[in-house]
Amino acid sequence: MKHPNILVVEDNETNLYLVRFLLEQAGMTVTHVENGLECLAAVASQEPDLILMDLLMPVMDGFETAQRLQRDEKTRSIPIIASSAYAQRDHQQRAMESGFCHYIAKPFDPMTFVDTVRRYLPERPESAE
Repeated sequence: MKHPNILVVEDNETNLYLVRFLLEQAGMTVTHVENGLECLAAVASQEPDLILMDLLMPVMDGFETAQRLQRDEKTRSIPIIASSAYAQRDHQQRAMESGFCHYIAKPFDPMTFVDTVRRYLPERPESAE
């Protein structure tokens, strides 16, 4: 059975370490890029099951990246979860309007993080663990 492939778009090493650790411990495969432009290139060369993306990054931010992914017929069905330390209501609303399916405020709760990610993964048959 194929492990879910999560594309993490994050420019902070500490955040990346925690996210990668939690997702890999849950049996997911993690691919990492540092900004929105790299995300678009990675999505073109692979098919992630879900994208977890920081909103405020250099080169191309998460808002613009999500909008571009939503405009492309090949990528609009990929769930995108926003993650940001800038947790203000208008920021969350802008993320949802940009095409994100969920918003996780940093710092997030490691005990509920993986369940939140799993909730947005496309349906797949249960595997024996």
